[in-house]
Amino acid sequence: MSDLPNIFESLAGICKFVAVEYIDKEFYSNHLNGIEMAKSFTGVLASNYKGLEDAFRKSLPLQTDEGGQIIEQAFKELDITEEKANWIDSQMTEVLKNLLPVIRSNELPEELEWVKFSIEGAFH
Repeated sequence: MSDLPNIFESLAGICKFVAVEYIDKEFYSNHLNGIEMAKSFTGVLASNYKGLEDAFRKSLPLQTDEGGQIIEQAFKELDITEEKANWIDSQMTEVLKNLLPVIRSNELPEELEWVKFSIEGAFH
């Protein structure tokens, strides 16, 4: 992994929150807004760009650097306009901001501890 995560590694980190409600229901309930925003964002991308849906699924069990490579490859195969790319960038920034308090929580499930870098690193 590089010194800071790239956009695809951060997106792989966002994807990890899809399953949080199954990992720790109480944590999910306590951080519902940030987690649901992450799930909604990845859901919108997956429903609009079928190649991303598969890449998101493949990235789930992987570390964020490996998952980011899969997601990056899927993006390279898409025909995304500059306008759509700007929308994705601005929405992703908002999602990452909303995940900061989630990943900084003392209740963060152990399974998600290693995701912190891909979220926090996006702001350095």
